[in-house]
Amino acid sequence: MSPSYPPDPPNPRSNLPLDEIIAIIVALATIGTILFWVLNQPNRKLAITPNL
Repeated sequence: MSPSYPPDPPNPRSNLPLDEIIAIIVALATIGTILFWVLNQPNRKLAITPNL
């Protein structure tokens, strides 16, 4: 009797469901939109402390 090997486990990165791909695209688009909006504000600086 020959030894039976367990099947290779599926690679979780190779088969992303469609809803996860859409979620990644939406998340990246949202981050890009926010960065674009923040960096294109006229006369504004990225500062944590308010002007005194």
